[in-house]
Amino acid sequence: YVVRIVKPVGSLTLTAEPSSPQPYGTAIRLSAAADGGKGTLRYSFYLVSADGTESTLSSGSTTSEYIWNPSGAGNWQLRAEAADSGDGGSVVSSNVLSFTVEKGEVAVKDGKEVTAAGSLTYGQPVSEIQVENAAFTGVQTGETLLGTFAFSEPGKILPAGTHAVDWTFTPSDDNYRTLTGILSVTVEKAVPVIRKAPKGETSVYHPEKRLGSIALSGGEADVEGTWRWTSADIVPEAPGGSYACEFVPADENDYESVQTQAELVIVILERGETEVDMV
Repeated sequence: YVVRIVKPVGSLTLTAEPSSPQPYGTAIRLSAAADGGKGTLRYSFYLVSADGTESTLSSGSTTSEYIWNPSGAGNWQLRAEAADSGDGGSVVSSNVLSFTVEKGEVAVKDGKEVTAAGSLTYGQPVSEIQVENAAFTGVQTGETLLGTFAFSEPGKILPAGTHAVDWTFTPSDDNYRTLTGILSVTVEKAVPVIRKAPKGETSVYHPEKRLGSIALSGGEADVEGTWRWTSADIVPEAPGGSYACEFVPADENDYESVQTQAELVIVILERGETEVDMV
């Protein structure tokens, strides 16, 4: 016959896999390894609060492992017990295991990228950028997250051109980290508003007198700028008419030039008249 020598449980060691720290949403396998045991061992796992009170995760299981899903980010303490049925139900407690659960990682949903849905026009602030794919999930949990999407400089007016703009997503659930990113947006030039078209200075017809030599005045626009004839080499005929001109903004980087029509009177002097007689 075979003699089997058994001994009561001498110690119980609690470990975790994966080890601390881990992001929120990660399942943690707790394992209780007993040294010895006369009979069937039944395991219990506990959370230990800062004031020493305990809450039970699992009680009286013959399985020496427990899958723990932390309820939130923070610093946790855990403990295990083993009760030996062959030793009168004597209980041995494990070491207290400290475990840090960090805030969960956040990603753009479905692996997409946050992009601008369209362009801005110069004068619009960054806050008016319309975005696409601004939906977010927890990396470990797969949970769709609610929160606040914001630009780092929402009131900034960008010059015309293409720009990289910083954004931040802050989840409503404090168990998750904020996520930052950059999107590209194009700012189109603005079109000045012509409040009043200019007029050409009344001029005497001459076969070599071109539009470019005739002054434009009286025009008004909503930004600073100058007026010029569109086709400066034209020789205007009497009695004049409507000719194309354009407003050239002082800030040509951010504003488009605008074309309109200017009225011009051309006179032919009678024999013996001079330009002074026109005044």
